[in-house]
Amino acid sequence: MSPAPNAPTPQGLSLVFEGLRLVPEDRQTRLAVRNGIVVSIGGVAPADLPRAVLPGTLAFPGLINSHDHLPFNLYPSLGEGPYPDYVAWGLDIQERHRDLIQSIEAIPEETRRRIGAWKNLLRGVTTVVDHMPWRRRFVDGLHCVSPFLYLHSTRFHRRWRWRLNRFPRHLDAVAHLGEGVSDLAAREVRAYLRWNLRRRQTVAVHGLAIKPEQASRFRALVWCPVSNFFLYNATADLARLKGRVPILFGSDASLTANPSIWRHLRFARDLGALSDRELFDAVSGSAAAVWRLPGCGAIQVGKPANFVLARAKRASMWDSFYDLSAADILLAVRDGRPLAIDDALCRGNEVLGRWAASMHPWNGDGRTKRLAADLAALTRRVRDHRGAQFPFAYDRGEPNSSS
Repeated sequence: MSPAPNAPTPQGLSLVFEGLRLVPEDRQTRLAVRNGIVVSIGGVAPADLPRAVLPGTLAFPGLINSHDHLPFNLYPSLGEGPYPDYVAWGLDIQERHRDLIQSIEAIPEETRRRIGAWKNLLRGVTTVVDHMPWRRRFVDGLHCVSPFLYLHSTRFHRRWRWRLNRFPRHLDAVAHLGEGVSDLAAREVRAYLRWNLRRRQTVAVHGLAIKPEQASRFRALVWCPVSNFFLYNATADLARLKGRVPILFGSDASLTANPSIWRHLRFARDLGALSDRELFDAVSGSAAAVWRLPGCGAIQVGKPANFVLARAKRASMWDSFYDLSAADILLAVRDGRPLAIDDALCRGNEVLGRWAASMHPWNGDGRTKRLAADLAALTRRVRDHRGAQFPFAYDRGEPNSSS
């Protein structure tokens, strides 16, 4: 069923959700939202608001993915590693896969960026740090963090020293640093710290070559273990770094990592470098603090609703959370407006039914959902491009596989 052509779009969600299991507090509660604003968590909910009773449902803040390249998510994972560093990887794939890269890069960047946005939104990510020179705040409802001083890396960004020291000091820098296990990767970290003459706060991405004594000179480190192991068969030494610098979590793009952030989180959990709570904080509260995102990283009374509801499948809260996949996401809300609703939630609920009537159907992972954008039409635009792979159905299997 297509959206009703003249269906009214509500200004903000107004509903009480009963029987939720709140993450990370692990307690049963209710969540009341009026006109898109959270008005209560637990306690007595306003009597005039309609109810949705959802036992066995997890509620958690919309996830924050601290590293992605949104336009690079139509790629399969490319590489025949392990490599010593990102320079060797880049040269290798340009030689091996030149025709494929040209085919996918021929797709308009706006289309590729929207595909990347829905890779995240369908899995409950509502905020992304898109490591690209881009200044649009939202892409189909996905919040793209900006502004920051964009530096790809010291090797692939022209005049990086000038940019680092010329632009206003209040802008944090974000850069790939220490990406690899080679001397080149280690030298780049030393060069960056030596040339950061204004002591600009910097968020380092990957950081395999960052040493413990260097870590405290960064604002944060974004950990991308799936991408790291795929490319280098190694990752940052969090056991020695995490007490010295805040650790955030990133998925990277499908070019080097499976598209599902849930598979990344399970892989990271199995590594044991962070506790369950630390790993959760890396995609919620810690990330919100580093990126200065009020209203994100926690469900907060008086703030616009920014949360996800998902189907719990385990007795343990943490086991349930880390076992999630795109198919389990029932509702994703950003700034008080639903961006994705599972059809199962709409049955018998007038409020969500009205929202669904103005949204677009999407069939994936064996379930039908209603989305804030016409993803089916978007994917039809690129079906004829050779080699393009859509990042929407990869929630099970090996974490660095795209099939």
